[in-house]
Amino acid sequence: ARTDRLYIKQYEEETNLRCHLLLDVSEPMRFGTQPLSKFEYGATAAAAIAFLLLKQRDAVGLRLFDDRLQGAVPVSSNWHSLQNILSMVEPMKPQRKSDFSVPLRDFADAAGRRSLIAIFSDLFAPLETIEHGLKQLRHKRHEVTLFHVLDETELTFPFEDNTLFLGMEDDRQQQANPREIRESYLEEMQGFVAGAKRRCFE
Repeated sequence: ARTDRLYIKQYEEETNLRCHLLLDVSEPMRFGTQPLSKFEYGATAAAAIAFLLLKQRDAVGLRLFDDRLQGAVPVSSNWHSLQNILSMVEPMKPQRKSDFSVPLRDFADAAGRRSLIAIFSDLFAPLETIEHGLKQLRHKRHEVTLFHVLDETELTFPFEDNTLFLGMEDDRQQQANPREIRESYLEEMQGFVAGAKRRCFE
């Protein structure tokens, strides 16, 4: 004011991020032909992200879900949170059916203030319920990041000989010649992945 000139004051502000990790523990996540099942891969990725967030002093928590919300590790920036997350996922055995609308609705209502939500799932549920669940999180102004976890076998269908395919969520079985159904299977899978991606962008 004494010099009658304008100045701009610049500063850096430290902000603490709040992140909720949502890990799908439904029965289809048990599948895996690589060293890790889809569940183990998703759990490993979630734990790695938790480690990185805690290392930069951000707060992180974990919720498990299938057709409902399951165990929780509250959001915290304490290093004990990582051990609590590991202790929760290590004994977990996915065994229930998958759903999205109910657990994501319940989580959106309980999550509190605006946060980053990271979801790890194979998305094996009707795409309409996935879209509805994501919309409920966005309606609460959460930032949502989705990690689509699939096994390479599900994407490439490398089977050659007659194979007995077993249902993951029921007792259905199907004997099939993979060479006869590969083209239609891959077309269906590519459509599913593209549809999931489109609904996420929307």
